[in-house]
Amino acid sequence: MSTPAPPGSRRAALGGGGPRGISGRDEAAQRAANADAPEIPNLWGRVLALFRPYRAALALTAVLVVVTASAAVVPPLLIERIFDDALFPLARPARA
Repeated sequence: MSTPAPPGSRRAALGGGGPRGISGRDEAAQRAANADAPEIPNLWGRVLALFRPYRAALALTAVLVVVTASAAVVPPLLIERIFDDALFPLARPARA
């Protein structure tokens, strides 16, 4: 259980951090409010339509994320080979 925010603190000013969370409601009340929310027809289709003009930029971003993540793996693998094969070749059998 979290402790109440000290008076005058940023957490107290924002209204969060207490036992009821940020909204100040308990979980059952929030679930009841969510159940009463209106159904929006084709919500995901409408959200995707908002991103349609940015498809190329989103695809480029996804590709760059994969490329940079892959490139981040290469230096440790190279260092491993340098240590294992060049610096300490007698510590273990040579690779085939």
